[in-house]
Amino acid sequence: MNAPATVIAPDRQKFLGGSDVAAIFGVSPWRTPLDLYLDKITPRAEQPVLDPEKQKFFARRKRQEPVIAEMLADEYGIEVTRLSMDENPNRYLDAEHQFLAAEIDFEFLMSQAVREHFHERADFAAIPDGTLLNGEIKAIHPFKASEWGEQGSEEVPIHYAAQVMHGLGVTRRPAALVAALFGLDNLVCFPIMADPQTISAMREKAIAFWTENVVPRVPPAPVSVEDVKRMYAGFNGRPVELSDEAYGALQKLEGLRATAKQLEFDRAELEWTIARSVAFSWGLEIIPDDKNRPLVPAEQNAVLMYGGAQAGSWNRQRGTYLDQKRLAAERPEIITGYTVEHRYRVFRAKKGKSK
Repeated sequence: MNAPATVIAPDRQKFLGGSDVAAIFGVSPWRTPLDLYLDKITPRAEQPVLDPEKQKFFARRKRQEPVIAEMLADEYGIEVTRLSMDENPNRYLDAEHQFLAAEIDFEFLMSQAVREHFHERADFAAIPDGTLLNGEIKAIHPFKASEWGEQGSEEVPIHYAAQVMHGLGVTRRPAALVAALFGLDNLVCFPIMADPQTISAMREKAIAFWTENVVPRVPPAPVSVEDVKRMYAGFNGRPVELSDEAYGALQKLEGLRATAKQLEFDRAELEWTIARSVAFSWGLEIIPDDKNRPLVPAEQNAVLMYGGAQAGSWNRQRGTYLDQKRLAAERPEIITGYTVEHRYRVFRAKKGKSK
């Protein structure tokens, strides 16, 4: 491998990190390539503020990392030599391409104590004592456990695998250990060996993304409808000649909207018919409200019978909603403070004659 990376603490808009790589490859659960591109080119002052709940979530995860480091020592004999913290992040710049970087959650040295816990992994166990290795810490909800493999395997979710492999490419180290904490006390480790072919392919794609998209300000190809909407939200009234396929899709979309409206009307009519039958059976007089929903005593439930057998039920259910009209009248400062403007596009077919 080439020369090792150097430790840095840069502005994330000026480089591609481990979590960015998954988005570039289209395997991130959170961001598309276009999301990543916009994040890199949009000034920080113009970007939305991170949701307070997400800030708390990330802060809680960061607080867990020193605890997980202690668990690594207790359960796996791993002595962490460096732990990345907010006040002292453990970040590296690639020696060859300064726009490639990686934050390594923790570092440790291979030792006989570590090797004993992974003897079934001959490739990992063969690493000489004293070799510096990467470590990634993941706090995982127990419901997500099915996405992970067995202890000692390399079976981790693909977006995490991409992040790990990117870090190995930047630091030029032979292996990494993913320490996944499921719940509060189930720590499972996954050794991942550096794969030169995978790393080379990933670097090539990351370099292309940076040099062909970010630097010249050329957005990547959209991969979803939301991407298309975001890309062209700033265009106003510019004519676009549709293909036959796109024109047909536009007409079908308009037909689906009309069908949906009719289905909603039909649903209300059918409910009204059933409600009238219930009211007649109970000897009640009912009138529809302004939304064409029948009014009956709220405490009443009904067992619907047909031919002597139960055909269904009509039971009271509890629900809540935010009275926005009242909130706006009584506490307008709350509405103003939490109102966020967003822009979106809607496809509509032109009324009247069409070709």
